[in-house]
Amino acid sequence: MDAAVFEGGRLGLGVVVRDHIEDVLAASYLRIRGEENAKIAEAMAAQHGLKVTIEAGLTSLVSETDCIKLYQHRKAKRQEANYFGKLACQEK
Repeated sequence: MDAAVFEGGRLGLGVVVRDHIEDVLAASYLRIRGEENAKIAEAMAAQHGLKVTIEAGLTSLVSETDCIKLYQHRKAKRQEANYFGKLACQEK
């Protein structure tokens, strides 16, 4: 999963779901309006990835991110009292 932030408050959220031998099981890309904040966009992409995984009927997930702040929050199960914290630690 990954995110891109464009001028004018446009965000791109991309997800590729693969199995253990790296075959693609599902993929999704969303273009939405949102905050021009890369960390929040990454957290939104992670949330979208979880949704796509559940909708594909899968019960196990290993996620990858290039956003160190998101990784640290998910690993520590730490939630900041702000919008990023809510998105980063949301399980469903």
